[in-house]
Amino acid sequence: MKNTLFLFLLLFSFSQLAAQDCKNDFFFYTKGMKYNLDHYDKKGQLSSSTKSEVLELRKAGDSLVAKVQFQALDAKGKTLTQGVSQFACLNGVLIFDLRSMAANEQAAAGFKDASMELRGTALQFPAKLSVGQTLNDGDVSMIFKSGSIQLMKMSTLIKNRKVEALESVTVKAGTYQAYKITYEMEFKSIISRQMKVVQWMAPSVGMVKSENYDKAGKLESWSELSSVGK
Repeated sequence: MKNTLFLFLLLFSFSQLAAQDCKNDFFFYTKGMKYNLDHYDKKGQLSSSTKSEVLELRKAGDSLVAKVQFQALDAKGKTLTQGVSQFACLNGVLIFDLRSMAANEQAAAGFKDASMELRGTALQFPAKLSVGQTLNDGDVSMIFKSGSIQLMKMSTLIKNRKVEALESVTVKAGTYQAYKITYEMEFKSIISRQMKVVQWMAPSVGMVKSENYDKAGKLESWSELSSVGK
């Protein structure tokens, strides 16, 4: 569950901001905006949901930053984890630094009192997407230590991101014209995993649907936008 949640928090973005200093189809946050994602297993059974709310927008140098609070719930509505993430827009480019999830991941991993070594590369979305476009890779590595003893190393690599098509997608929240983006994701920890992800990103809405496939091409899970608004 944790890696699945990490995936969706890394890669979705919602908002309705039309700031003159940051014009991006995928950075349009407004304070107080709320949005919900429902996550399903391969049999179509609800496994969890993610509720998010934009707490604030602020200027940080030449960037515009959105602070987003999230809460993950199991199928019965019990809180699994919660925390705060940040998205930034600089020169019209949406930037999500995978390292901003580090504090949440550290707590979730049970290493609140451990030291952590951190490095990575931010994901970016340009102001406009187009079919056939290639997007940058992103990665994050976390090493948890107690003194000189390494307790655990966790790493995530997102690669081969490509805009495949522009198509109509219907989810609980409505019907959207969305860009279909594919990429590969690799998790390395005690257990390593590889998956292929297909994601639909709608201008002025963000991620409306995402599907996860194992390395053999079998559907493992999927998510969709269930509601968005204030």
